[in-house]
Amino acid sequence: MAGIGVICLLISLSLGAAFAVGPLEPPGNLLPDYIADWYTGSGTPPRVDGHNHQVVPIEIREHNLTRVTVRLSWTDDEFVGPLGRRDDTLTLHVEGPSTLDQGAQEISGTTGELLVVFDLETIPTDDDMEHFEDHDYTNATGDWSITVSVQPAGLRDSGNDWTVTFSYEFYVGRLIENPGVV
Repeated sequence: MAGIGVICLLISLSLGAAFAVGPLEPPGNLLPDYIADWYTGSGTPPRVDGHNHQVVPIEIREHNLTRVTVRLSWTDDEFVGPLGRRDDTLTLHVEGPSTLDQGAQEISGTTGELLVVFDLETIPTDDDMEHFEDHDYTNATGDWSITVSVQPAGLRDSGNDWTVTFSYEFYVGRLIENPGVV
């Protein structure tokens, strides 16, 4: 009788251990009810006021930049010279980090505003959460250099004051509940 009791106890312990541990193989997808979703954000470092030739460094630490916009604005400080109106010429030169696939952009003008836009990465449409790493775009992340040059055009014109504003847009991935799962 004691032998049968020991056998029952061993069978009971074996079944209990098997059910408590569960299957020995790893489970499949742990989050089948979630998908990747992408949303956008933006950043605007403080504006920079300057005079004549100056280099303005801007540091961007965000990943996944989709657009960078640099605006140079000024008002010519010499309204009318002895020989008539002679507007200063300002040049805006913008260079991204060394890892950026696009070259520097430069524009000049006398109108009081110049604009440089870098269209970079597009927002992913991939909803597979396994692909977050594939959409981590870092080529535009880092140090940007903005150079403003002023060429005065009046007889006694010593240059010009100006303002640079810098803004950028980026995307971020997140997990959301899969709307297709009921």
